[in-house]
Amino acid sequence: GTYEIREVLQDGFQQTLPAPTDNNGAYLVTTSSGVHRDDLDFGNKPLAPLGEVIAGTKIEDSNLNGKRDDGERGMADWVVYLDQNDNGILDIEPGSAGVCGQDTREPCVTTNPQGEWFFVVGVGAYKVREVRVPGWEQTAPTDSFFVATITSLGDVVGPLEFGNYQLGVVRGSVFD
Repeated sequence: GTYEIREVLQDGFQQTLPAPTDNNGAYLVTTSSGVHRDDLDFGNKPLAPLGEVIAGTKIEDSNLNGKRDDGERGMADWVVYLDQNDNGILDIEPGSAGVCGQDTREPCVTTNPQGEWFFVVGVGAYKVREVRVPGWEQTAPTDSFFVATITSLGDVVGPLEFGNYQLGVVRGSVFD
């Protein structure tokens, strides 16, 4: 027969596999005598912790329009930080490797495989920036940073989207 296999989602988690849009997050499995299936994996990710949150995504803006469009992917392993002294750079401890969250003087996070990031903060105004990477140009936000204002307990600001595109290279030769 055909069966619908789904998980009971635990509090504080969001299902990622199978995609919640695929059969409402379930696998449809047809079985018969002697059939063995061991490829039905469920994936989950924790939801942002409770509190005041600034959240967003980092995208590859392939058409340079400053917003996420169908087919544009999230970008993993980019650093987003709260620029507390408004100097436009992530401040690191002198002589350190500059590892986000270990050697930095300002709060920072690294984007996950889907390009998502978040900060849990208190009430206040925060300037949110990305660490610029050589060979990439930023398309969003137009001012190169976001100002996120948390005015009361439980506020969530976002999603804020950082967009970038990779610069191309043209090479050639000149000859007589």
